[in-house]
Amino acid sequence: MALIEAKNINMVFSMSKTEELKVLENITLSIDEGEIVSILGPSGCGKSTFLRIITGLLKPTEGEVYYKGSKQLGVNDSMAMVFQNFALFPWKTVWENIEIGTKNSTQNIDDEIKHAIDMVGLEGFEESYPKNLSGGMKQRVGIARALVSEPEVLCMDEPFSALDVLTAENLREEVMDLWFSGDTTLKNIVIITHNVTEAVYMADKIVIMSTKPGKIELVYDNNLPHPRIQNSPQFLKVVETIRGYLTKHIVPDEPQKKIFKQILPIPPTTVSEVIGLLEILEDNNGKIDMFELSEKIHRRFTSVMLVSTAAEFLGLVETPLKWVALTKMGRKFLDADVNLRKEIFRIQLLKLPIVKEFLKFVQENNGEVSFNEAKAFLKGLLPKERSVIVLKTTLNFCLYAEILDYDSRENEISLNPDIELKV
Repeated sequence: MALIEAKNINMVFSMSKTEELKVLENITLSIDEGEIVSILGPSGCGKSTFLRIITGLLKPTEGEVYYKGSKQLGVNDSMAMVFQNFALFPWKTVWENIEIGTKNSTQNIDDEIKHAIDMVGLEGFEESYPKNLSGGMKQRVGIARALVSEPEVLCMDEPFSALDVLTAENLREEVMDLWFSGDTTLKNIVIITHNVTEAVYMADKIVIMSTKPGKIELVYDNNLPHPRIQNSPQFLKVVETIRGYLTKHIVPDEPQKKIFKQILPIPPTTVSEVIGLLEILEDNNGKIDMFELSEKIHRRFTSVMLVSTAAEFLGLVETPLKWVALTKMGRKFLDADVNLRKEIFRIQLLKLPIVKEFLKFVQENNGEVSFNEAKAFLKGLLPKERSVIVLKTTLNFCLYAEILDYDSRENEISLNPDIELKV
C-alpha cells in the first residue's frame, strides 16, 4: 500500500469576481514508503500548491489525498515542511525557533530540541538570532524545526534555491546523510526543485510537471545506487535523459513562422533580461546549453527558458532543442547603437500578432486607453492568461521600442505620435 496517494486533484483559485486561475488539473500520484520524491517543473506549474495539498495545508477544489489508506481531512501531523525562504521568527533564538516545531509530548522537550540541533550541526548556536546566521545556518534551523516534531514525511519546498552553490551542495549532502543515518523518524522526503542535477542526486522518483494548468507529464524511476557520483557517466546520462524530456515536453520548439501566425503573449520577462542574454551568448561564441546557462548565472531554468523564448519571438536567438543561439539579427542588434537597437526591436515587435492586435485596439480608441481598459482587452484576447502580466510585459517591450507612451500619473497608455505605425 502506498504511504501517500493523491487522486484526481484539481485546484482553482479565484483571482477576482470574474476571473479564475486553474493551477492543477487531474493530478494523480502514488508515493511508496522509503522513497525520496522530487517534483520538477517550470515556475507556475503548481508544484508548491500540490505540496501544500499533500500536507493538508490546502484543500483541493476537487480530489482527495490519502495517507496510509485513510482520507486526509486536515493538516497532517505526520508531515513537516521546510520552506525556501527559511520562515524563521527574527525575534526568537535558534532554540526558540526550533521549539515551535515540538508537539505535546510525554518526553522531555529540551532533549528533543537538543537532538534536532545535534542532527543538523547547530551546536553552539542555540542562543543566536537569525540575523546573525548565514543562509545555510538559517536553513539548518528550518530543517531542525521540521525534524523536532518527529515527522514521517519531510516536505521541502525548494530548500536550497536561496543559498549559494557551495552551501547548497553541502546542505544537500547533509540531508542525504540524515536520510541514510536511521537517526530520524522519516519514511519519505518530498522535495520541490527546479534543479535537474539536484533531483537526480537526491530522488528515487522524479515527477515532472508541465504548466497552464499544472499536470504530471512523467514519473521517472531513478534507480542509480547511492552514493551518487555527480560526474559519473551513469549520473550524467540520467541528467541528460531528464533534461531531454523537459526540452521536448516543457520547452517545445516554436518555429518563427508559428510565432508570427498565432496570437501568443510575449513571455513574462524584461528587455534588459533579453539584452543580458544576448551579451552572455556573445561571450560564449554565440551558443550555450540552456541548462548550463541556468547553473552558470544561478537563475532558475524556467527564467532562462522564458528569456530565451522572448528573444526568439523577436528573431534574436534560436532555441534548437536545449540550446540557445544567436541569429544574424541578434548579432546585428549587439553591434548596433542605442537608436538602431530600438529600431530593430520595433520592426520585430510589429510582426507579432499580440502587438498588432493591441496597437489596433489603441488606435481604434483615438490612440489612448487606460491601463484597466488595456487589461480588459487582453483578457478577452487571451482568456487563459494573466492579463495584467501580459500587459506589463507588452508595455515594457513597446516602451523600449518607442511604440507606446505611458503616463503613470494618469495610468494611460498612448501611441507614440512620432512613430508612424501600419497595423
